[in-house]
Amino acid sequence: MAVTFLAAIVTVTLAALADLVFDEDKIAVLDDSAAGDPLVADGGALPARGKAAAVLCVQLLSIILLTQSARLYVHASFYCRSVALRDPDSPLPAHFNTALQRGQLTFMLGLRTFYLSIMLAFWLLGALSLLLAALAILAVLAVMDLAVPVPPDGQPGPAGPVTAREVEAARAELSQARHRNQA
Repeated sequence: MAVTFLAAIVTVTLAALADLVFDEDKIAVLDDSAAGDPLVADGGALPARGKAAAVLCVQLLSIILLTQSARLYVHASFYCRSVALRDPDSPLPAHFNTALQRGQLTFMLGLRTFYLSIMLAFWLLGALSLLLAALAILAVLAVMDLAVPVPPDGQPGPAGPVTAREVEAARAELSQARHRNQA
């Protein structure tokens, strides 16, 4: 769900950036804004069109990575279901772990490029805007990292291969816990 939401945001901003790159009047306004930046007196070495193209490329990379992440998570779910239908006590195939790890990696990289594209979009307005956006995103990410819940016993999950039966048992236990909390 998060991947779909992020991909929708990136798609809308890609359309706006594509329009911006080819509009001479908007580019001139951005160049004038960057020329008045107190950090870089001459507006910087890269004109607004080049900056917009850089943001466009980073956002394209972000949507590619987020799409790949969604694809890999779907494959991991398929592996889990196919094993459960065949033999509930057999360990999940190695492809499951590979798909899950690659999905996590591409989601992480897609999210990081998404954050980078936000900062680069502020770079269109000038170096000071880029600096302020970078500090704001750094603060938001620091708060998000501090809010990660720790398991009650402080230990990670069980080691070793996971079977489809164990996955179903964990889902049932989670469902029962939710019902107890709602009551």
